[in-house]
Amino acid sequence: MTPRSPNGQASRSPRSRVKPQTSSSPPTTISFHALVDAILGALADGDIGVHFPPTDPQWRGASSDRFLAFAVERVRARDGRIAHLDVTIVCETPRIGPHRDAMRARIAEIAGIPIERVGVKATTSEKMGFTGRGEGLAAFANATVRLPWRERL
Repeated sequence: MTPRSPNGQASRSPRSRVKPQTSSSPPTTISFHALVDAILGALADGDIGVHFPPTDPQWRGASSDRFLAFAVERVRARDGRIAHLDVTIVCETPRIGPHRDAMRARIAEIAGIPIERVGVKATTSEKMGFTGRGEGLAAFANATVRLPWRERL
């Protein structure tokens, strides 16, 4: 996923003082965006940009909670269930560990699943690349979605 700040532009803050437990902080935002893409990917339903085009001004500054809730609703609309969500954040700073449980709780709340089914991990890029230089963040996510089997004729 392309690293983005909450306003959709590349993050340029090498020393963010943002608290990751808030749903509008860069680590939470990028995590939610990666999870939305993972859920929509499990549904073969495009990606976040298909449903919320960045060129459409109505989505500028929109809360990432809203995007994640939308993806969760897409699963429910197909009589599915989210079994597990997992996200890995790549950044040098801020430290994710102290905020991991709050992030897991918020993701679980939005997804309607137990916190035990939500993983939030962090790693660094050992000071290499844009994340290593503190120019942005990256996140990778997986979603296990269970859908009813429907035969196509």
